[in-house]
Amino acid sequence: MSKQITSEMVAKKAGVSRATVSLILNGHLNRVGDETRKRVLKVMDELEYRPNLLARTMKTKRSQIIGIIVEGIAEGWFTKIFFGAEEELRKKGYQLLLSSLLFQKSSDKNLCDAVELLLSRQVDGIILITSSIDREITPLKSIISSEIPLILVNFYPTKEVQVPKIYLDYVEAGKISIQHFHSLGKRKIAYIGTDNLANLSSNMRKEVLRGYKKGLKEFGLPYIPEFIKIKEVNIDSSPRERLKFSKGRLSCEMGKKAMEEILTLSERPDAVYCMHDHIAYGAIAAIQAEGLKIPEEVAVIGNNNLEPSEFIVPGLTSIDMQLDRCGYLAARSMLKLLEGEEVEMEVLGPVSLVVRSSTVI
Repeated sequence: MSKQITSEMVAKKAGVSRATVSLILNGHLNRVGDETRKRVLKVMDELEYRPNLLARTMKTKRSQIIGIIVEGIAEGWFTKIFFGAEEELRKKGYQLLLSSLLFQKSSDKNLCDAVELLLSRQVDGIILITSSIDREITPLKSIISSEIPLILVNFYPTKEVQVPKIYLDYVEAGKISIQHFHSLGKRKIAYIGTDNLANLSSNMRKEVLRGYKKGLKEFGLPYIPEFIKIKEVNIDSSPRERLKFSKGRLSCEMGKKAMEEILTLSERPDAVYCMHDHIAYGAIAAIQAEGLKIPEEVAVIGNNNLEPSEFIVPGLTSIDMQLDRCGYLAARSMLKLLEGEEVEMEVLGPVSLVVRSSTVI
């Protein structure tokens, strides 16, 4: 039988005290230098040290586990935020327990189940990454009443939910897009968005459209109602439909159809801003099918800077919502709450424009 590895052995090999190892195991990393922390963690890996989590939980009253709820692990949009949070939390010695919701209208029940699961596992805090629910619901109240720290990412509840929130800055995204079109001499700018897409809250959709309108006004460009196409994309709860949605197929089809309708107008736009990259892919297909040149005759900008945007032809100019950074900000807020520090109640994540050949030759 192999000899059990202890924290004392780790400390001896790493050349530190047992107290230092204990600080790292219990998440008090602000009291340990980065180099020391890296050295101790490396030794733990080499010795295959596995701390007694049950004993540590009983002693510190912490499980060193953060629960993260995402709305659909198959959708890269959410996983980027998750990975940004995971990287920062793991640096601080926390493990993560992930729960994925389903894309369906009964998401209230799914969220209730996810919350109950995480609370039963005695997590130290919960980060909720979702955008499908616009109202305050029972699961949030149960988390708050349990006094477990809660961070909401891109979630738009009622104002009564007084917990820290990290928002994606869709208004700034729209303004940046219009500014870019304006700098290229584009003056007739269309917009394609969704009305009741299953995983996008009405507030989120409104923010994207508000950014577009605000940009037009700021740069003195005409607002043409006929250039705004808000289409429906509905999915049911079947696995087949959810898979089609997660791969963006439904959004691409909607974008193509909406762009086809815009191109039938007597006055055509010279640019189009799309709520999501998948929508933009469909719009590009419609523009090319019409024999129009991109970007000379119609320029296109998408949103979220998904990986395929770099490789389609033409490459799609897109707003990078810096989703991993939003995850990092959520993790930092959680760590501050766990240490009893004050945090900002509302934080807007950074955004940037990634220029490709759909707008610049």
